[in-house]
Amino acid sequence: MEAFKAVAEILSALSPVVIGVTVAYIAWQQHQTNKRRLNMELFDRRYKIYDAIMEVTTNDINDFNENMWLRHHKNIASAPFLFNADEDVLDFINNVNKSAYAVLEFVKECAMPLDEEQRQTAIDLCNNLWKLRPEAQDVFSKYLTLKA
Repeated sequence: MEAFKAVAEILSALSPVVIGVTVAYIAWQQHQTNKRRLNMELFDRRYKIYDAIMEVTTNDINDFNENMWLRHHKNIASAPFLFNADEDVLDFINNVNKSAYAVLEFVKECAMPLDEEQRQTAIDLCNNLWKLRPEAQDVFSKYLTLKA
């Protein structure tokens, strides 16, 4: 009977420790899960901006209009917040916007169908945008990786 009481006292003394360790482990697991969820959400939001940049750099001259421009700006509006005001990313986005706006202004000025000189100008403007695609991959790459 004495042995039973001694074991009972030891178990009753250890039970708060076991419960405390279990609660700490569960809290740590929740922290890790929330951290992963935040990384996924940031990745998704950043990828939408990257996707918007890639879309505007691949548009055909016929795709440039006010609706496309407004949609593009809506898609990239949160960039300063999502990229922690990273000057490289924001400068790159501004360069893409300037090039895309040049195409949009050109399209607004010209009557369709384009004459040969206008067509060549349009091709050059679109090529300037197309040439930004590899740089986009470099600029955005550090933000578009999932961390475990």
